[in-house]
Amino acid sequence: MGQSFIPAGYAPHLSLYETQSAISLIKRVFQDALSRELNLRRVSAPLFVEPSSGLNDDLNGVERPVGFDIPCAHANAQVVHSLAKWKRMALYRYDIHPGKGIYTDMNAIRRDEELDNLHSVYVDQWDWEKVITPEARTLFTLHQAVTDIVSCICDTQLTVRGKYPQLCDTPLLRRRVTFVTAQELEDLYPDLTPKQRENAFTKKHGTVFIQGIGAIINIILDPIMIFGLLGCPAMGVRGAAYATIIGQLVAAVLGIVLNQKHNTDVRVNLKKIRFNFPLIGEIYSIGFPSILMTAIGSVTTYLMNQILLAFSTTASAVYGVYFKLNSFFFMPLFGLNNAVVPIVAYNYGARNRGRIHQAIRTSTITAVTIMLLGWAAFFFLPVPLLRLFDASEAMIAIGIPAFRITSFTYPLAAVSIVASSVFQALGKSIYSMLVSLGRQLIVLIPVAYLFSLTGVLDDVWLAFPIAEVVCLISSLFFLKKVLHRLDDFPQ
Repeated sequence: MGQSFIPAGYAPHLSLYETQSAISLIKRVFQDALSRELNLRRVSAPLFVEPSSGLNDDLNGVERPVGFDIPCAHANAQVVHSLAKWKRMALYRYDIHPGKGIYTDMNAIRRDEELDNLHSVYVDQWDWEKVITPEARTLFTLHQAVTDIVSCICDTQLTVRGKYPQLCDTPLLRRRVTFVTAQELEDLYPDLTPKQRENAFTKKHGTVFIQGIGAIINIILDPIMIFGLLGCPAMGVRGAAYATIIGQLVAAVLGIVLNQKHNTDVRVNLKKIRFNFPLIGEIYSIGFPSILMTAIGSVTTYLMNQILLAFSTTASAVYGVYFKLNSFFFMPLFGLNNAVVPIVAYNYGARNRGRIHQAIRTSTITAVTIMLLGWAAFFFLPVPLLRLFDASEAMIAIGIPAFRITSFTYPLAAVSIVASSVFQALGKSIYSMLVSLGRQLIVLIPVAYLFSLTGVLDDVWLAFPIAEVVCLISSLFFLKKVLHRLDDFPQ
């Protein structure tokens, strides 16, 4: 039986017949829930295929398929290993359109499977595939699908427990999914194997979905060192380990070098490092609003996607593209923000009112200039910007009014961002939090939702300039309030 095992003292909760009945119930309930949540249609899957069809997925390329001849057809056949290739063909044959998909109860035989409590020679599992547009291939789509599947599993578990009360002492699966990258797992548990990392993290967080990898250097070096590209020897798994080590070392060395070379005001002396808890508390009292603002942004993005998905996945995709493109113009402003904060803070400490006002004027003019360029790009060039993301005609039709309407927020946002930097510099980051909270959760989302009730998608985009006007007014109000503190400073 390979590495399978039965724990000492194990006794089944159900009889043999009850177990079969419970399995049948699970299959009915789960597949109904899955088809409903993911918009899937049930289809029948093949048990075997012709080798020449190319449909039998060889998985890792090592496992041998079970084959047999069909005399009356003068052909050979192979029992399927996986339906990965067949599913894509099925989507085409069944004429499945974007937003819909198929599912099937797959049966297979894997003769070379390493047997344990999770793996068997005989495979009986659900398989599904869905058609999505290129613009919908986002982390949001992935996370939504995972959350829906987990919800289906949880509902099925509750149904089975209701039918068989003797199972009520078994643990319930958590509906809340924790998403983590493989790199994050490695950073958390550097001394554990990949499987041990997964087990350790799952014990702590319950339902876990592992996605992607972390560092840019890893992304570059992994294929080079694993497969032996660009003259590098192929090292397989060792190559992945070396890539991670190199990535971490480069980041550490780069951080040290840049600080030692360019940050002459700070010299690290490990012997003098002490925890000052009152100071740490003061830091967090100032920094907490910034932490909260970051969280607010994530919540806003999620809620906006929910509103837009009521119209179509294309509308949500347009918002995703807009979000990526506006980062191109907002990033310089955030850099400007980081520069303004120490300048204003230093001159506030020096009681130099003139330098503070000069810094505010200069940064405001610079920020507005940058954002006027952003307005011009979004207003006059929406089609070329959308084409960068291989946008469909439907996406372009939605994106043109969306980009033009939202572009009017850019010059207004410039002033608000500068004001936010002043709030932080003068120790009033709470004002930044209030402005951000008001703009996103108090104005933007409710107004967008109310406008969505009209059934006109273009109305939803109007929520952005409305929210930005409110943000500007509140920012100027708080800015006047904090600058009033400078009245007793010398000219």
